[in-house]
Amino acid sequence: MIKLLDILKESILEAKYGDVAVIPAKGVQRGTSESGAKSFDINIGNVDVIKKMAKTPMGKAGSATAFSYEGPGGKTYSEFSWKEDTSQWNVWKNMNYLILTPEKQQVHWYHGKMPGGSYKDDKTGNLLPGSTGIPLPDLTVDRFGYKVYKALLLEPSVGHIQSDKSSTPAVKKSVYANLMKDDDLVWISSGGTGGLDYDQIMIINPSYADKNKLKQQFEKENLGKKIYTSNNF
Repeated sequence: MIKLLDILKESILEAKYGDVAVIPAKGVQRGTSESGAKSFDINIGNVDVIKKMAKTPMGKAGSATAFSYEGPGGKTYSEFSWKEDTSQWNVWKNMNYLILTPEKQQVHWYHGKMPGGSYKDDKTGNLLPGSTGIPLPDLTVDRFGYKVYKALLLEPSVGHIQSDKSSTPAVKKSVYANLMKDDDLVWISSGGTGGLDYDQIMIINPSYADKNKLKQQFEKENLGKKIYTSNNF
């Protein structure tokens, strides 16, 4: 039986935005394959969403493959599966994380609202088994992706994140477009016209990172490209 009070206690965290919070994973950094990569658990603080997910079964058995689920040195892939009567909440607990790469602090969120997301095997280019998954229909947090990334940037150990033009149009529109409008944050991009057609972009929380030092670093990495910054940089 899921104890709602225990779930809510876990959700009262410093790195929190609205009804979404992230917390650095302890122990095994699930989802990571590179040494030094960080894993963050995603917690939901919306009581109604939690209750509905906890009492509503998936309705159909399925499985999804996670990338390097056991962290560096573990198996490359690990599969988790569910029965038709498994609750959406129990499935979510297997996929409620994102990772941050050690070098450029790029975010990889393989699951989102769908077990397995759309992650492709680097060698074959094929979707991992089960990665088309079954969406969690009751994971109805408003502006979920933006809140997850904003909460991540409110975590003191993060400070900034980077992305490139390979992000899907949906992620650019729902996440990065909103981060670029957020007055708590500043951004710098290269290429394009200063909008979502960037080649590279760095989002910075100036409360936890030296924006001028990061700007110099970014400009060095993008020599010869047109550089744009937010008005509040």
